[in-house]
Amino acid sequence: MTSTLLALALLLAPASHAKSGGAKKTSAPAAAAAPSVSVDVAGANAAAKALGLSSALAGRVDKFARNAETMQKGGIDSNVCAVMDEAVSLGQDLHSALAEEKPDPAKIAALEKAAPGLRIGVSADGGTGGANYEALGRLAAAKHGSSATILQGAGGMLDQKRPAFIVMMKNEERGCTDYSRAQAAIEKIAAGWKTAPACVKEHLKQPLATALADDELSTCWCKDADTAAFETKHYASKLSTLKDFDGPGHAKAILAEVDEAGAHFTCNAE
Repeated sequence: MTSTLLALALLLAPASHAKSGGAKKTSAPAAAAAPSVSVDVAGANAAAKALGLSSALAGRVDKFARNAETMQKGGIDSNVCAVMDEAVSLGQDLHSALAEEKPDPAKIAALEKAAPGLRIGVSADGGTGGANYEALGRLAAAKHGSSATILQGAGGMLDQKRPAFIVMMKNEERGCTDYSRAQAAIEKIAAGWKTAPACVKEHLKQPLATALADDELSTCWCKDADTAAFETKHYASKLSTLKDFDGPGHAKAILAEVDEAGAHFTCNAE
């Protein structure tokens, strides 16, 4: 009986150890998938009416929504470029028409949801009107993969008032640099730039050149010195591949900035 119990204990011991060791290993949580977007022409028209848009602007909203829906379903790459241009123009004009009226944010959100790709820019955090590139990228993903990656990356640099790596405090008076915030964006831009259609690159080249060169908070870093240096190095490695934007030059500059004697760390962090 004793020998039987001893044998049983020896069999159970390795299993118990394996279970204990396995419990220490935790897999990283899966990244949340970006919510899908789709065009709702009727919803866009209803939102335009609810906002009291002029007949001219309401007509342009309808046209944009229909063109975006066509782009989402397929067609040639020039359709993507036409919708991008239309989104910039219409978004700016909607901003101009609505900025002083302080419309109900829910009505603005309804229009931007029904017509993905429009950025009206009159929400509480301000900004300007134009294209929502990240949304356009998700619209294009099913049928225009060569455009989708770079559009989604451009969103991180162009959809807000400032590029993703500039973090402002709630009062908007102070900010700091955190390149980890823009890592996903720079990776997508670097991955998609060479294969993107020529007209997409032509549309994005100037605004991206301005955003990628932005270093207005170069002496104020959100993280501690070691973390900031590590994350800047990873961002710079992708930026340096973008020769059309003087990526190598900008990468060299930001790597030098994070090492400067006058740099401040954990500066104005949220």
